[in-house]
Amino acid sequence: MSWSSEVCCFFVYTKCTTTERRGLWNDLLNISGNLGSKPWIVGGFNVITSEDEYLGRTPHDRAVMNDFAECISNCGLKTIAVSG
Repeated sequence: MSWSSEVCCFFVYTKCTTTERRGLWNDLLNISGNLGSKPWIVGGFNVITSEDEYLGRTPHDRAVMNDFAECISNCGLKTIAVSG
């Protein structure tokens, strides 16, 4: 893969309500359309895509995880595995 000299970075602290997060997901979808093939990095979400990403005991809302996973897919993004 060849990289252009420009990379766009976005650091996000996600809102806690589903309604507020959906607005952000729509914004990210619009941004992805405007960036075209430029690489971009987005981070700082307060949401997970699966239970595997969380070590605590509190159950998570499957609909919220699915919304986030759909946003990632629609924007053409990929998750990076985290450890530690």
